[in-house]
Amino acid sequence: MGSSTGNIVCVQKKGGTREKIMGDLKKEIPNPLILKRWTKEATRKPIFGDHGILLEHYVKEKNKAQLITNAWGGFLEVLHYAKANEEDLNMVVEGYKTLKKKLTILGRKVFSKSKDLESFVGCDLPKEVEIHPPKPSTTKGSGKRIKGGKEEAME
Repeated sequence: MGSSTGNIVCVQKKGGTREKIMGDLKKEIPNPLILKRWTKEATRKPIFGDHGILLEHYVKEKNKAQLITNAWGGFLEVLHYAKANEEDLNMVVEGYKTLKKKLTILGRKVFSKSKDLESFVGCDLPKEVEIHPPKPSTTKGSGKRIKGGKEEAME
């Protein structure tokens, strides 16, 4: 049986009662132990280091994600303004084509998922797949009803 505060736990063992005091009876959970499991970031990558200090890599990724979100928002807002007129849409298309040309001149490369996977695994993906999955089998059985012992004895 436990108390209502959760700080003291009573254990019944061999007819006697023993009390065990849990920790220092702290009123707060230390920050490094708070995992924020309800957020997306907690399951994807580590946010805090050993002593609860925010990792520098996470701050950079968060800023980059915020920039991407702002860019998408701005682009969609421009499309919203231009969708009524075909000339405006053509102007938007020409604008992103010139921007794409500028980025390719600067040498920015777009990585595909296969390239990311190859860099993670450390080897190239094969051009031709030699091992294929097995053919699907039917697991339905023969379709006959199995007779019980009494039914077999009657025959």
